[in-house]
Amino acid sequence: ERWKMSGGGDVPVPTPVIGNELIYFNSAHGRLSPIYAVKTSATGDITLKEGTSSNESVKWSIERGASYMHSLLLYDGYLYNMRWNGQISCFDPLTGEQIYREKLGKAESFIASPVAADGKIYIPSDEGLVYIIQAGKDFKLLNKTPLGDICMLVQCPTLFSDFLSGYH
Repeated sequence: ERWKMSGGGDVPVPTPVIGNELIYFNSAHGRLSPIYAVKTSATGDITLKEGTSSNESVKWSIERGASYMHSLLLYDGYLYNMRWNGQISCFDPLTGEQIYREKLGKAESFIASPVAADGKIYIPSDEGLVYIIQAGKDFKLLNKTPLGDICMLVQCPTLFSDFLSGYH
């Protein structure tokens, strides 16, 4: 064990991502829904003191707004957080500053984590509609296209991979 902390969600599901010598992770089951940027050099108990958002090991944190199921996406200099209700947020990964927060869909739900390629972010809804947004500091919906099937955690990876390989 290199480091430990408490104070986040009680059932961490998303996978951490690493970049910029930081480990980014989120969790949203329980009282809080934090996003953390922890230094890769962290050691020991790095739990934040009440009312603080950083310390020697935690570069920055956001107390509320993370996702229960979705892993964060670190892509092309930005950090993206997707939530089940279609809300996507873009952050500066070095400071935690929120750049934008937008809503995709009307009554759809989202469980699959977003993926990125070629300057685009692909976000499939549970109902199988893929939202394609431009990567970067300005939110721009480029397209919505049907996947042809529902997209849940277990069903989506192969189907979505096939979709991406055929999308131009």
